[in-house]
Amino acid sequence: MPIAIKPTMKMAQQINANAKADQQNPVTSLYGHGRDMSMAYGNLSVFPQPDGGVRIYDRWKVDKNLGGIQDTNTRVGDLQEGGQLPSLIYNKANQLGWYKPFDIDVTIPGDEWKQIERIGESQKPKVGTTAGIVTSVDIKKALENQQLTQQGFVLNAINSQIQRTQPGPFMSPNQMIFPTKPQ
Repeated sequence: MPIAIKPTMKMAQQINANAKADQQNPVTSLYGHGRDMSMAYGNLSVFPQPDGGVRIYDRWKVDKNLGGIQDTNTRVGDLQEGGQLPSLIYNKANQLGWYKPFDIDVTIPGDEWKQIERIGESQKPKVGTTAGIVTSVDIKKALENQQLTQQGFVLNAINSQIQRTQPGPFMSPNQMIFPTKPQ
C-alpha cells in the first residue's frame, strides 16, 4: 500500500521557490519543438528586454564526449539525433580546421515579438500499443519513426546506407534497447 505524504508549508514553499528559479533561468530548451528547432539549436538563452522584446543568445558548438561516452569517427554524442553523416562531416571539418563554434546574438524588439504566433505544441514521440500493451515491436517502431522524424527522409536514407557499409561500433537506438544475442 502506498504511503501518503502529507503536504507541509515547507514543501509548498520549496515548490514555489523552484518554480521561481525556473522562471528566472534564461535557458530555453527547444527539444521536442520540432525537428528544425531541436536539431539546429537545442537550448538557447532568452533574456526579456525592457520594451517587451527578447534577446536570444547561444554559442553553437558541438559538445565532446556527451554523457561520458567517448566520441568516434561515426558517432559524436552531441550530433546523435542526426545519425552518422553529421558525425562524419563534423569530424572531417574539425580535422581540416573548418569547424568553429559561433555565437547567435539576436534582439527582437517588443513590437515584433508580440506579433509572433505560436506554430505548434511541443511534440512528443508517440508509441503505438497492441491491445493496451506496449510491446518491443511497438517501441522499435516508435524509435524508427522518431529517428526518421528527427533526421528527415534524405538524411535518414544516407545514414541507413552508411550503417550498412560500416557495421562497426555505431549502434542505433533499436540495437541499444534490443541487442542481438551473441552467436
